[in-house]
Amino acid sequence: MVRWMCDVKVKDRVPSKEWIDRLGIDDIILVLRQNRLRWYGHVLRKEDTDWVIQIQIHIFIDIFVA
Repeated sequence: MVRWMCDVKVKDRVPSKEWIDRLGIDDIILVLRQNRLRWYGHVLRKEDTDWVIQIQIHIFIDIFVA
């Protein structure tokens, strides 16, 4: 996508990392990690009776207790 936006062809042999640095775009791994942590923060603020918390408790019990 970055190459397409900058009109750079693969045959130009410019690494994607260089374009990402030039444009100031965050790495996709970092963006996914931030989104996952933001979602986890929402889950932590839920009430204990909420279905998301109940599933989290169930998964914890299945993985770590069994």
